[in-house]
This record gives sequence, structure tokens and C-alpha cells, in this order.
Amino acid sequence: MDLPTHPLAGMRLAIKETLDTAGVDRVCVIGRADPLTSDILAQFERSGGALDILDCACGASTFPMNSGACAWIIPGVANYYHAYRLLHVIRAMTVRQQTPFLVLRPQLETTIARRDYYVGVPSVPAPWRHCSETCLVRGETIERATIKGGLRNGVLTAIEDFTQEVWDEGTALAYTCLPTIGGFCALFDVEADWAPELAYRLSRFHDSAAVAAMSEKELLDYLDIIGRPRGDGGKAEE
Repeated sequence: MDLPTHPLAGMRLAIKETLDTAGVDRVCVIGRADPLTSDILAQFERSGGALDILDCACGASTFPMNSGACAWIIPGVANYYHAYRLLHVIRAMTVRQQTPFLVLRPQLETTIARRDYYVGVPSVPAPWRHCSETCLVRGETIERATIKGGLRNGVLTAIEDFTQEVWDEGTALAYTCLPTIGGFCALFDVEADWAPELAYRLSRFHDSAAVAAMSEKELLDYLDIIGRPRGDGGKAEE
């Protein structure tokens, strides 16, 4: 099957293939669902799957005690602290319920991959918060870290740090980030019986046709994300 070159079409296909491959019977969306994924989630419900939209203050709310085999979607987290906390909360639930770990971020924008944004969520404790500056995003004034890159900065950095910590504890997780389809991210248990097939299916989205369809700026952002070490000191950017 030919893969779509348009990022949003690719992102929707990646979500569908992930849910189909993992064979989950429930999807838990933490926070407000992204309108761009509503059609895929509606299709999942029509096919008999259960969909939970969870009101969550980044780990502070009570999650369902018996979610079963589940894919977790975290669409709205924009900084290291809240992403890191949520991943640990979800992992604790999957350990308790003895179910495979599977977390999706349908769109991980390049702006927040290596840079914290402080908007729309409870405040970040001072030890976890970077020096910040104001910026204008879609007509709204928000706070963001002054520096891009460096330790504990950005959502992708949180995913990497969490993955390494879990590996160090003896549990193998894999993650993939696909800037070619809008920054789709998947983080999953490599011991799950469906993991090899999922890894293969998602690897196809690093397809040359999809890369060729990217603009020069998108390509530079792509190379920056996959090439920047998470411990890089970073630099101030406009």
C-alpha cells in the first residue's frame, strides 16, 4: 500500500495502524481530544472499541482503575514536567493491571519537542521550570522556555528520559517520532507480542516520498529533532 505524503493523512493512518496492530479494545484520551483525530477515534468506536475522554490535570485526576488493554493518547501536553509525570502515571497503571504499555502523541510539534511551553495546564513547580519569556502563538500571549534544548526541556526530551529510566529498571520500551507525518509519536512495550509488527509498520513512514514532500524548513526541523542530543546545552532562539 502506498503511504500518503500529506502529513495529516499520514498521521491518521499511523493511528489506525497502531490501534489495529496492537488489537486494543479501549482508547483513553487524556485531556481534550484533538479535532484532527476525531474521525479515526469515531471509527474506532463504531468498530466496537471503547473510547474514554479523561479530564486530567496532568496526572492529578483519578484514572479508571480497570482500563484493560488500552492505548493512551496525550494530545495537549506542551512541556517536560507534565509529559514526564503523565508517562509515569500511565506506566504505574499498566504495571498494576499487567497490560502492555502503549502511548501515542498524534502531533508532536517541532516547537515543543525540545522547548517547554507553559500554557493551558497547572503551573510547573519552580525546580522543573526553565527561565521563560513571553511569545505570541496564534494571537495568544504565552510563556515558553528562553532556551531551546538542554536537560529536562521539551516533550520529546521527556519521552527519551522516561524511556531510558524504564530501560535502566529492566523494562524495555521503544519509541518512534515521525516528523514526516506531523510529529506522530508512539511509545510502546517491546515485549508485547504485537511490538515487532508495529515497529515495522511505523518504520515505513520514514519513507523517501514523505520526506521529499516536506518543505525545506520542515526538513531542517526534522533533522534537528532526530539529531539533537537531549543533553545538548541548547541556545536561545527567536
